[in-house]
Amino acid sequence: MVSLTSLRNRLNLDAINDTHECALVLSVEPELHNHVIVERHRFASDDVIARQLDPHITLLYGGFQPPEVLRQMEQLAISLATARVSFEIGDIATFSNRNGFITNIHFRVHSEQLQALHLDALRRYGELGLKLQTAYAGPHYVPHLSVYDRILLPKNITTMISRPPGTRSYQAGACHLVGEPR
Repeated sequence: MVSLTSLRNRLNLDAINDTHECALVLSVEPELHNHVIVERHRFASDDVIARQLDPHITLLYGGFQPPEVLRQMEQLAISLATARVSFEIGDIATFSNRNGFITNIHFRVHSEQLQALHLDALRRYGELGLKLQTAYAGPHYVPHLSVYDRILLPKNITTMISRPPGTRSYQAGACHLVGEPR
């Protein structure tokens, strides 16, 4: 059973009155959560680690949203909260910015269940009349579990991060809304 691994980045909508960047995310099993935390501590300073979201799989990026849309997305997260998916960890991969600098290092995630849940979340998002703020949805969705995000990294970082031991299937679930002020 997968539950919320941490509430540190979960949005508290009672205290929000301005635009926040947000995403619907799935928590991962504690073993995998802890592995990501250990990898972060191997290479990053405390201030870099403090800026990282808790380990999760992004189900649907929401972009920068005002409070009224955040409330709709919270309801969507609640409706998906009981969904669980099995997945396997793939290779270590990166995302780069327009200048070619690595800004995200992650484990690729492979799961037909996750792809189906993403499409369901995307459909429900559209039914709410909300507009996507990302090109990485539907057929362009790239499921991943970030180790580091929003920082500039050396190009050889992928050779330094270790994958979880063994090959097995993991679980993710407990969909919730996370975010940060704009």
